[in-house]
Amino acid sequence: MRLSDHTLLINIVIGLVNIKHWNTAFRDLKYEVVAIEPIIPLENSKNSNPDIILYSQLYKHAIILDCKSKTLKEEQTQKYLKLKETPNKLITYGYVSNETDIMCDISFISFHNLENHEVVKSNSIPIMKVIRNERIIEKICKHGNFDFVKLNEIFPIQINSYIPYFIYPFDIEDMDKFRDHILQKLLVYAYKDRLSFTIDELLLDIFGELWSNNIIHNEKKREFKNKARDILKLLRDTSLKNYLTNARHSKSKSLWNINIKDKNRSLQSFVEKCNKAQFGMDTTLDDF
Repeated sequence: MRLSDHTLLINIVIGLVNIKHWNTAFRDLKYEVVAIEPIIPLENSKNSNPDIILYSQLYKHAIILDCKSKTLKEEQTQKYLKLKETPNKLITYGYVSNETDIMCDISFISFHNLENHEVVKSNSIPIMKVIRNERIIEKICKHGNFDFVKLNEIFPIQINSYIPYFIYPFDIEDMDKFRDHILQKLLVYAYKDRLSFTIDELLLDIFGELWSNNIIHNEKKREFKNKARDILKLLRDTSLKNYLTNARHSKSKSLWNINIKDKNRSLQSFVEKCNKAQFGMDTTLDDF
């Protein structure tokens, strides 16, 4: 049940600007994460959909990043290049504020060697290559050059730390992790006697400021909410039957309830049900 490489790379990029004990190179340049999986309209009814955008207000410079496996697509790359040519679209669509003119670089970040890929060579795309040893990130190297000279000067970036799994704990494709995080939050709610919640509240508690500050794009949020609803319904109808219920709270929101307040459904039995759903084993309160 390991996270996908795509999700690990998103965590690493966020870690470069958010983890205080890591190399400070990106933080020294004042980069911040401003968007995860934004949808940016281009001409001819096309959209650019990078994985993550970093922005330095100090230098008025944005980095459009895509987290890559070994597969690169020319059409997708051309959309990023078009965005690089028209960086003020980031201002137009609200990803960068209080600016009049900005610079933009695009890059692919990967665990794989992409520098000799035809898409990279023909379009002169700088690559950020993550060197890892199992769960340890050793360093991040660069192949090719960014237009922003100061960015070229910070590589290679020495890390020598564990891959962070906690910042962006799962993506849509990480279904087992998605379900496990929901079960863990249900347990926390039950322990704290918080027995009613909405899906928005659940995902806010999981993603924190990435959710509350709208760094995760609204369309991506919609995907997360739909998938969370599917998981909760499955748990309601199977593993947590009679313990988890839902009812219409308003025209747009459904309120979910944890039922552990009668003689047939106790906190301990709910813990056992949740842990059996997550680990396939019986676990009691005495195990915590």
